[in-house]
Amino acid sequence: MSWEWRVFLPASVAPDLSHLLIGGDAEERDDSYLALTDGFGYKLRNGTKPELKIRDGRPTNDCEQWSKFSLLNQAELTRHLDPEAAQAATREIWVTLDKTIRWASIKAPPTDESNSPGSNEVLLLEQTEIAVEVEGRQSSQQWRSFSVEGPGGPDSLLRFVAATPELRDAVSAAWLNEDGCVLGGYPSFVVYLTRVESQLAAAVATASATGLASRDAAGGAGEGALTTTGSRFKAVGQGKGGFKKLAAGNQSQLEAQGQGRLWLLRHGERVDETADWVSWAEETPSFRHFDPPLTQAGEAQARDAARAMLVKVGENTGHKDVGALSSPSIFQVIYSSPLERALSTAHEAAQVLGTSEVRVVYGLAQCAAAVRKQGPDYRERLQFLNLEAMRTICPELSVVEEDAPRDFRETCAWLVDQQQVGSQVLAVTHREGIRDLMGGTRIHLPYCSFGVYNYNTSTDHRRAIQFFLDNLFDQNGVQLNGTKGNKTKSVAANSRAAKSGAKKLVF
Repeated sequence: MSWEWRVFLPASVAPDLSHLLIGGDAEERDDSYLALTDGFGYKLRNGTKPELKIRDGRPTNDCEQWSKFSLLNQAELTRHLDPEAAQAATREIWVTLDKTIRWASIKAPPTDESNSPGSNEVLLLEQTEIAVEVEGRQSSQQWRSFSVEGPGGPDSLLRFVAATPELRDAVSAAWLNEDGCVLGGYPSFVVYLTRVESQLAAAVATASATGLASRDAAGGAGEGALTTTGSRFKAVGQGKGGFKKLAAGNQSQLEAQGQGRLWLLRHGERVDETADWVSWAEETPSFRHFDPPLTQAGEAQARDAARAMLVKVGENTGHKDVGALSSPSIFQVIYSSPLERALSTAHEAAQVLGTSEVRVVYGLAQCAAAVRKQGPDYRERLQFLNLEAMRTICPELSVVEEDAPRDFRETCAWLVDQQQVGSQVLAVTHREGIRDLMGGTRIHLPYCSFGVYNYNTSTDHRRAIQFFLDNLFDQNGVQLNGTKGNKTKSVAANSRAAKSGAKKLVF
């Protein structure tokens, strides 16, 4: 089953990728869609052929998989839908899209920073011009959609987006300027259109009376068949996932809008990646080899990184007195992976930052390769340190957050959900985690490098928290990949994209 990454942009701000579609095919058709949910799509292909699309599971890094069914008629629809979606279908809110579609096969970008050839995976790139008609009324806004599809999974699709600056930058700008940006398949787009065209006003009252909550005209989150929780569209600052390019020096604006920053710090040098690894391995039981300690050099790296963070916080908040930021600490608590190298890093950083409390969250370790390969039951499969041993390494440790999610990305959302609006949140984790929140990009991350992510908590649902990579630094605060001083840029999946200052967002 193929994966798909799709975005819809107003034609006025959308790029033109026609130069990538030379030699491909084209088609014109009118498709009519029944507004259901962002996970169910019913359409009449060319106005006559009934089809149903159902999203398989939760979107992964803004990429989706869909199952498609051909139907005999609309009455068959209820056999495939859950009761709430089936009831939504009875509202008969139709959206017609006049499409001019062009598509072509392209090769997947390289898989690493050296641009060495990756797999021979072929992707399908599509660009579609869209004229919109909602309930028989023609919209004045024209849209353009782009999709990348392939069987290899989200990584190759996101590498293409990162390596295509005109597409990447247009999506980023649309998020920043709130021009309208829908990430997801046609069902998400159709639900979005019914909202912005104000066609659901009458349905809201009806749905509320029958217990089927919908999103009101102000964009408030509801429950039931027409809810868009978990979908990825931008309407009056709401949505999940996507891209955003943030201007330098806008931290006060972030805080005013219910936004803050998540700092992810990679641990310092680990002993099993030094010349001393043999003696350590001989002295350590094999069932604990997944959890090597920090070296003395790693401890020093952690202190250097903490000092660099204070400088960066000062630059972003306008504080010239860096010492004042550590008394009391700008980071009221440090969250840490339970692995020994992370705990030691958290301890050293706390000394510099003036932070008196460290909390362990197991989900911050789930991203580490040795833990992730154990699957969702990693806590039961691996022998982690007990609380007493953890406190020996990190005396600042106050509690292990047993109720936090086990998944890394869900943990990141949980962390910021615990904090006050606009807070600076610091978590010590592993390089795979920093990459995960960048969409899995395989960039080189030195020990104690740290990523700074803006997060948006403007919605009232934890899963709708958005993360946007703002910058990436080494332990000394030097911006990685030679982009020092340009805070609106970050690092992309490979060197070609990095040269153009690619910015990737991932939840």
